[in-house]
Amino acid sequence: MHSRLALLRRALGRAVAAPLCSASLALMVAPVLAQPGVQTTAQASAQIAEPGAHIRELVPKAAMVGQGRFTWFGFQVYDGALFAPEGKFAANQPHALELAYARELKGVKIAERSIDEIAALGIGTEAERAAWLPLLTRIFPDVRQGDRLTGVSSGDKAVFFFNGKAAGEIADARLARAFFAIWLDARSSAPAFRARLLGLDR
Repeated sequence: MHSRLALLRRALGRAVAAPLCSASLALMVAPVLAQPGVQTTAQASAQIAEPGAHIRELVPKAAMVGQGRFTWFGFQVYDGALFAPEGKFAANQPHALELAYARELKGVKIAERSIDEIAALGIGTEAERAAWLPLLTRIFPDVRQGDRLTGVSSGDKAVFFFNGKAAGEIADARLARAFFAIWLDARSSAPAFRARLLGLDR
């Protein structure tokens, strides 16, 4: 185990030294890989404290449900926060998920990994997921440390923002629900991070 962990750390160290060109880092965009770590809400960064205007406009009485920091073998990937009306999450009500990135990632890899996670949840057919990939690719930009991606579930669609500015929209209700399921479904590959977002750790 120790030798495997050392190899992973060395590989990640090399990836960090090569900004925006590492498939290893790209694989970490969504909850992914074995044994990810999540810090407690108290330990999580205060970068995401209050809902921005772009969230408040679409989520009435938006308040934080929960937050956490997603890490991979000790390396910070992003901080995340979930917002819902009065801080009470319901899947059929407007809600927003905001991720504040700590590393550089290619937008196309974010889209590809999102589809992989959706497939792991058993959502959609292979043909549907193939059609969904270009939709996500058009929305997700390359991100750098400090950048924020926000997804807002509003009715049967999802609206996305990059650093508070509109980035795109998903009108396909099935894909919109599938995207948020990556983090919020009970079968999420990062159950501890999900629990923090939903405030289940309190």
